[in-house]
Amino acid sequence: MPSATPCQLPPESRLRDSLPRVDHLDSFEISSRTPDQDLVAIYAAVLGHLPKILKQLLVVRSHLVKPFGITGVSYKDLARPIDTGAVTRSGTR
Repeated sequence: MPSATPCQLPPESRLRDSLPRVDHLDSFEISSRTPDQDLVAIYAAVLGHLPKILKQLLVVRSHLVKPFGITGVSYKDLARPIDTGAVTRSGTR
Protein backbone atom coordinates (compact mmCIF):
# COMPACT_ATOMS: atom_id res chain seq x y z
CA MET A 1 0.00 0.00 0.00
CA PRO A 2 1.46 3.39 -0.98
CA SER A 3 2.11 5.88 1.78
CA ALA A 4 1.46 9.61 1.82
CA THR A 5 4.46 11.91 1.59
CA PRO A 6 4.63 15.61 2.44
CA CYS A 7 4.55 17.94 -0.57
CA GLN A 8 4.31 21.59 -1.51
CA LEU A 9 1.00 23.08 -2.53
CA PRO A 10 0.84 22.91 -6.36
CA PRO A 11 1.33 26.33 -8.01
CA GLU A 12 -2.02 26.06 -9.85
CA SER A 13 -3.94 25.32 -6.62
CA ARG A 14 -6.90 27.61 -5.92
CA LEU A 15 -5.95 27.44 -2.24
CA ARG A 16 -2.81 29.49 -2.93
CA ASP A 17 -4.79 32.77 -2.68
CA SER A 18 -5.73 31.97 0.91
CA LEU A 19 -2.18 31.18 2.06
CA PRO A 20 -1.70 34.47 3.96
CA ARG A 21 -4.81 33.61 6.04
CA VAL A 22 -4.60 29.82 6.26
CA ASP A 23 -1.72 27.41 6.80
CA HIS A 24 -1.67 24.68 4.10
CA LEU A 25 1.75 23.39 5.04
CA ASP A 26 0.27 20.02 5.92
CA SER A 27 -0.17 19.07 2.24
CA PHE A 28 0.45 15.44 1.30
CA GLU A 29 0.41 13.43 -1.89
CA ILE A 30 -0.06 9.78 -2.69
CA SER A 31 0.53 7.91 -5.93
CA SER A 32 -2.52 6.61 -7.73
CA ARG A 33 -2.61 3.06 -9.04
CA THR A 34 -4.87 4.34 -11.82
CA PRO A 35 -3.55 7.81 -12.77
CA ASP A 36 -6.12 8.21 -15.59
CA GLN A 37 -9.04 8.01 -13.17
CA ASP A 38 -11.10 11.19 -12.87
CA LEU A 39 -12.21 12.87 -9.66
CA VAL A 40 -15.80 11.52 -9.78
CA ALA A 41 -14.51 7.94 -9.98
CA ILE A 42 -12.17 8.55 -7.05
CA TYR A 43 -15.06 10.05 -5.05
CA ALA A 44 -17.23 7.02 -5.84
CA ALA A 45 -14.46 4.64 -4.76
CA VAL A 46 -13.79 6.43 -1.47
CA LEU A 47 -17.25 7.66 -0.44
CA GLY A 48 -19.58 5.42 -2.41
CA HIS A 49 -19.75 2.72 0.22
CA LEU A 50 -21.46 4.17 3.26
CA PRO A 51 -22.02 1.90 6.27
CA LYS A 52 -25.61 0.67 6.63
CA ILE A 53 -26.15 2.58 9.89
CA LEU A 54 -25.09 5.86 8.24
CA LYS A 55 -27.53 5.26 5.38
CA GLN A 56 -30.30 4.61 7.91
CA LEU A 57 -29.45 7.82 9.78
CA LEU A 58 -29.54 9.83 6.54
CA VAL A 59 -33.01 8.43 5.77
CA VAL A 60 -34.21 9.35 9.30
CA ARG A 61 -32.81 12.85 8.78
CA SER A 62 -34.68 13.07 5.47
CA HIS A 63 -37.96 12.26 7.23
CA LEU A 64 -37.27 14.84 9.96
CA VAL A 65 -36.55 17.72 7.55
CA LYS A 66 -39.32 16.94 5.05
CA PRO A 67 -41.91 19.15 6.87
CA PHE A 68 -39.53 22.09 6.36
CA GLY A 69 -39.50 21.60 2.58
CA ILE A 70 -36.01 20.12 2.47
CA THR A 71 -35.65 17.30 -0.04
CA GLY A 72 -34.04 14.21 1.40
CA VAL A 73 -32.98 10.79 0.19
CA SER A 74 -34.48 7.35 0.46
CA TYR A 75 -32.64 4.16 1.35
CA LYS A 76 -33.17 3.12 -2.28
CA ASP A 77 -31.35 6.30 -3.42
CA LEU A 78 -28.42 5.51 -1.14
CA ALA A 79 -28.24 1.85 -2.20
CA ARG A 80 -27.88 2.79 -5.87
CA PRO A 81 -24.24 2.96 -7.06
CA ILE A 82 -22.84 6.39 -7.91
CA ASP A 83 -23.13 7.13 -11.63
CA THR A 84 -19.58 8.13 -12.50
CA GLY A 85 -20.62 8.92 -16.08
CA ALA A 86 -23.14 11.58 -15.07
CA VAL A 87 -22.20 15.19 -15.64
CA THR A 88 -22.36 17.13 -12.40
CA ARG A 89 -23.72 20.63 -12.73
CA SER A 90 -24.91 23.28 -10.33
CA GLY A 91 -28.30 22.56 -8.78
CA THR A 92 -28.11 18.76 -8.95
CA ARG A 93 -27.81 16.43 -6.00
